[in-house]
Amino acid sequence: IFSSSQSTYSYVGLIGYLGENGVVSNVSSSGSIKANCEFYVYGGGLIGYSSGTITDSYSSCDVNINSTNLIAYAGGFVGYITGGELSNCSAAGNVSAKGANLAYSRNGGFCGYISDSTLIYNCYRFSSQLLTRNGVSNSSYCDFGSIKE
Repeated sequence: IFSSSQSTYSYVGLIGYLGENGVVSNVSSSGSIKANCEFYVYGGGLIGYSSGTITDSYSSCDVNINSTNLIAYAGGFVGYITGGELSNCSAAGNVSAKGANLAYSRNGGFCGYISDSTLIYNCYRFSSQLLTRNGVSNSSYCDFGSIKE
């Protein structure tokens, strides 16, 4: 999947945007997710931006997200999640985020950004893949919500 946009918000993934009442279950994705957009870019191997419920799903996509003027969020599974719940999900693949505003751009092997109100149960990432932020390799620039066993 490739996206190039000049809109203020760009949502890139197999599912670009999953709303508060949205539910995704038993879905997998593979291949690559690429975006070269102008402002706020949310990109994930399965979902770009989510506030819904995701269960029993997997992504092995390589994710490459670029914001030419502002902020990029990239995750191996979901780019940005606020609220909602994840359970029994996993991710593998290389993840790269490049944003003009380095202070706020985020990438993570599983999620680029996770709010404190998000619940996560039994989710993981295969750890041998490469993570880069603005061209520099890193272990992870990922914020975590409430991770439950």
